[in-house]
Amino acid sequence: MVAKKDTYLRALARAEHICAGREYCEMDISAKLKNYELLPDELEEILVHLRRHNFIDNRRFARAFANDKYKFNSWGKIKIRAHLTAKNIGEQDIETALSGIKHDEYESIIWQELTRKWEQLDESDLFKKEGKLFRFAQSRGYEFEITQRFIDQHSSTF
Repeated sequence: MVAKKDTYLRALARAEHICAGREYCEMDISAKLKNYELLPDELEEILVHLRRHNFIDNRRFARAFANDKYKFNSWGKIKIRAHLTAKNIGEQDIETALSGIKHDEYESIIWQELTRKWEQLDESDLFKKEGKLFRFAQSRGYEFEITQRFIDQHSSTF
């Protein structure tokens, strides 16, 4: 019994230490604590403790994740949404995170990435070049409308 209590306390201390360093969601912390072989009730108790003491907050995580991914990785909202959904973040928290992205700054980043890619593409066939750009934009999670507007503007100069 003492060994099990010791394991629980080590897992709790580890979780607090991890969460103090940067933002994590509940799913990530649960995954990191798998090695401790905690019972489901113990894991839930740790998560409740972390929430209560403001170590984890899925809404705060979603906002930080969305902000970092669009600014530093040039991800679009579609890809950000998919990754947050995969981390079991609630739809309302995802909407809050995505609504916090400044539209003008977001489009500017996408426009820069599309311009860079457009100039890199060595393709003489306009249709193929547009297809490659659309695939690139889709892999980054950019909205169709933004990509189409970009192509409409740049195809005329091809």
